[in-house]
Amino acid sequence: MSEVQGALIVAALVQMFIGFSGLIGVILRFIGPLTIGVTLTMIAIGIFPIIINLAGSYWAISLPTIVLVFLFSTILNKRSIPLPGGHSFRIFSYFPIILSISIMWVLCVVLTFVGVFPEDSNAYGYAARVDTELQNLIQSPWISLPYPGQWGWPSFNVAGIIGMMSAVLASVIESVGDYHACAQVACAPSPPTHAINRGIGIEGVGCLLAGLWGAGLGYTSYSGDVSLLSLTKVASRSVSVGSGFVFILAGIFTKFSAFLSGIPDPVLVTSAVAVGMVASIGISNFSHAKMNTPRNLIVVGISMCLAIGLPAYFNANPVDTGMESTDQLIEVLLKNGMFVGGITCAVLDNVAPATHEERGMNWKTLDSTAGADEGKKHNDSQNSYSVYNLPFAMAWISNNKFMQYVPFSPTFQAFDHVVPVKATISDRNLHPTVPREVIT
Repeated sequence: MSEVQGALIVAALVQMFIGFSGLIGVILRFIGPLTIGVTLTMIAIGIFPIIINLAGSYWAISLPTIVLVFLFSTILNKRSIPLPGGHSFRIFSYFPIILSISIMWVLCVVLTFVGVFPEDSNAYGYAARVDTELQNLIQSPWISLPYPGQWGWPSFNVAGIIGMMSAVLASVIESVGDYHACAQVACAPSPPTHAINRGIGIEGVGCLLAGLWGAGLGYTSYSGDVSLLSLTKVASRSVSVGSGFVFILAGIFTKFSAFLSGIPDPVLVTSAVAVGMVASIGISNFSHAKMNTPRNLIVVGISMCLAIGLPAYFNANPVDTGMESTDQLIEVLLKNGMFVGGITCAVLDNVAPATHEERGMNWKTLDSTAGADEGKKHNDSQNSYSVYNLPFAMAWISNNKFMQYVPFSPTFQAFDHVVPVKATISDRNLHPTVPREVIT
């Protein structure tokens, strides 16, 4: 735990620098939808085996759970239940996951106490029992306050730090894709550079706090939550803030966390829907580029092949250079499919000649067209870039010119609407509105 803390703290500081310094704004000129698509798709592919293992622990429960999620989110999603006063509530649209988990969890409780599931921990179906974590629930304290240094002082290991850095780089690429996907789902404009700078920097702050508090894992935007936005049609920042307080309370009131840990493994297969939508969001990024060209097909094909093949190869054939730290470093990097796929695609996409349009690089400057019919119902303020303003101090920020040079300020525009370095004069013909001086 101390090594994990140390690696996370160093990686978090680097991520904060990438975001708050505006470096990610420069890097974005080299990251296109192909790279984002490969990275997001590899995230889902890496999680699929875990989902299947959960489902396989007892198919008689996991399959009906998936069916319920599908039923609530696609067939009954527009049905409302009547409320007093002539009001109605679209419960199936807002809570498809919670409803599915609750129903199947209650069913597992009943089947456990009537003796349907086996009591032998090695028998098939034991994972569907709800009393396997009962002792943990009883022994857990009601309240537990986390504090810095609870696992000891952080220690620093080179291989661990580099391994965590690979995760951070993959996380940054994923987050950029999540920001754009979230904007599409919410019918908002594509996020400007200052919003991306701020988002990556704040994710670094979260990782730093996690490392100091000994949480054991970093924090990042989650593609599965973007899929939930698509399912529920709720994209309010107030809801996100409220959810954050729920997480804080769940972390303090450990009895509640222990209670949730009692959800049977087959019921947790509801995450298959979110993970599947992560893959779908990743694939949808390819639509921004011209995927009918051999160049793009080769770039994506090689990237996906290496992203899937290299981790599998090194899992079966451990590296042995004679130096343990070097072996750990190579394995950590090459066993990470997100890292391999994202880096490979970014390099190939910038090396292989292509026009601005063929690479789909205009995806960062075009407003979202997803859900256009719904977007037309919104007022102009909701469809403008003002949605990316800070909820405080905007008058002060607008009146101070030096804030234009702060990369995470809403008034910062230094890198917006700039054609990538690989652009050529031919792109000027494809995009006549782009000033000739930004062609490099």
